[in-house]
Amino acid sequence: MIYPRVHENDFVTSRSLTGVNCRCLGMNWLLISLGALNKNSASNFVSGTVQKLCLQLSLRRGHKLPAQHMLFRLAFLTACLIYIWFQSLFTHTSHTVIGDRHLFAYGWVGVVLGLGFNIVPIGGAWFLWRVKKDRLGAGIILLCIPLFAFFVMPQLFMERVEVTSKMLTHRREPPHTRFNADIPFDDITSAVELHHETGLKGYILTLKDGRVLELPANEVLTAARDTIAAHLASRNIPVTITPVRREPAP
Repeated sequence: MIYPRVHENDFVTSRSLTGVNCRCLGMNWLLISLGALNKNSASNFVSGTVQKLCLQLSLRRGHKLPAQHMLFRLAFLTACLIYIWFQSLFTHTSHTVIGDRHLFAYGWVGVVLGLGFNIVPIGGAWFLWRVKKDRLGAGIILLCIPLFAFFVMPQLFMERVEVTSKMLTHRREPPHTRFNADIPFDDITSAVELHHETGLKGYILTLKDGRVLELPANEVLTAARDTIAAHLASRNIPVTITPVRREPAP
């Protein structure tokens, strides 16, 4: 996921945290939550945003910049960074073996940690509601929670990779169902293994009938990488490892 750059005009000078500032803060959190399962990308975005907020606070130059607003955003995004770090201490995926069937998906730890990410906006909304008496601002932030459930939670329950002695099955959540595939290993002529800087792995598979199937990098597919690689190697299918570097921000 490509996160937006933070500009000075993201910060408003109104006395309330409502309006543009809360919408911007809520959008920041939603973008972070969309990338929260990719811990490296999300943490890079948050840490970059925090650095820019600190710079804004240190370069006030006599302006009446909304320091309290930036401090609130700084605390909010720092809390996101701490939670992402906490998430990184755990393995989110599960690996179940039934006979020759290997099933990879998000485990209960990943689901709980995904749901737990809502602690950050709930805490921010509580602060605005009870301390700042800003009910509108609290409501705007709380509205991000159903958006989080709509965009992020399906990934936790629907992303799945199944590997058997004959078949590779890949399932994604909407709107990524175009990457769903049932691929017999015997139909694969070559594979490109994509190694992203974030640590995630993906595949581009060429089949005997000339079709090229892309399996974009994700955490579940990364967990299944060793099992998939072993099956490809056992059939002498050539695999090319290709590093994928992140494009610099414009």
